[in-house]
Amino acid sequence: MIASLEQGGLVRRREHKTDGRGVLLSLTAKGRRTYKRATQQSLSQLGGALSRLSEEQLTALSELVGALDSLPHKNGSDSS
Repeated sequence: MIASLEQGGLVRRREHKTDGRGVLLSLTAKGRRTYKRATQQSLSQLGGALSRLSEEQLTALSELVGALDSLPHKNGSDSS
């Protein structure tokens, strides 16, 4: 997966300076543009979907998200 992102010019891979086993990844300019565009599209789609919900549905969704947020994370740490 990382190799395909690298071949597509979206990420750059370099060796860790102090740990020869480690590899550092960073987004390229193209990767940052792609990420920004994908995020904007996702937020636009989400906004469109939420705008079609009734007030009651939005309240229920908010309560469910709050309940999910209060659950412990898989690694057992608290979300706060």
